[in-house]
Amino acid sequence: MEINELIEMRKQILILKEKLNEQEIINDSMIKEYMHGKVDVIRRKIIISNFCAVFSIIVFFFQYAAGLFSFPFMLTTALLMIACIIANWYIHRNILDASIFTNNIIFTTQEFVKVKTLNHRWFIYSTPLLLPWIAWVAYEELLNVIGYFDMKIYSIILLFFSLFALLGFLLGYRMYKKVMKSCDDIIAQLDRIKE
Repeated sequence: MEINELIEMRKQILILKEKLNEQEIINDSMIKEYMHGKVDVIRRKIIISNFCAVFSIIVFFFQYAAGLFSFPFMLTTALLMIACIIANWYIHRNILDASIFTNNIIFTTQEFVKVKTLNHRWFIYSTPLLLPWIAWVAYEELLNVIGYFDMKIYSIILLFFSLFALLGFLLGYRMYKKVMKSCDDIIAQLDRIKE
């Protein structure tokens, strides 16, 4: 009778182990799905910002062709936007690969920490470049309206431009914060897995 009970207990332990293994697989797949979702957030932000950069190159080229902006301004703007696209690619190049989560956890965590650090540095160093660029836009617009409009209309144009520049900065800052939060969430999740 005791042998039958032991055999029955072994069967129950095996069934329990199988259920626990299934549960672990489910948790692992849910965690990976969650992290892939966070990487998708980062990927969308990169696509949006690169689209905006390409769109601004096109818009400023057409405005240059129409005589609204000088060639040096259009060229500088295009170079700045190309630098933004390259920086976006360089910063995020290692985490956008679908196989990032198949690497070991320590390497993956280091990659996301690196992305977060580079993203922060890019934001800190590139944001001050906006101020002289915005002043240059205002100067270019002033050259366009002198002789055509009075200064009240220029003030209105400058006000609208300032509002759009502020809106662009706020949207960019919001995207930056979302990318940083996604990196933080993934790093925290990877740290939990390591423990």
